[in-house]
Amino acid sequence: MLADDEKCFVDSDCSNTPYYLCVSNECEHKDVFPQESLEIVGVFVFGFIMALCTVAGIGGGGIAISMLIAFFKFNTKPAVAVSSFSILICTTMRFFYNFKTRNPEKPHMNVLDYSLAAIMMPTTL
Repeated sequence: MLADDEKCFVDSDCSNTPYYLCVSNECEHKDVFPQESLEIVGVFVFGFIMALCTVAGIGGGGIAISMLIAFFKFNTKPAVAVSSFSILICTTMRFFYNFKTRNPEKPHMNVLDYSLAAIMMPTTL
């Protein structure tokens, strides 16, 4: 395993060799293709778990980061970025899915509570 300031010369100099390759004397994460068998399993597990998190309404950020590190061998910083983007996509899809859904108790209203969003959004921003 190389220190941060050391240069690599061959792929075996990098840690996690199938996932990190020596490019221009620096260890970089491999491209999307060709996929390793662990990554193929990870795509299906990640999609299923994120769908469950979206249905449950919990977002799933902590779970997504752990799965990205375990299945795809990401470092923490890129795992957080991919997790945030996947949560954005899941939330957007859930919004469009529920956009026309009516409240069962008040048929003239949507199931989405825009007054709650108007109160919460300024504090989150």
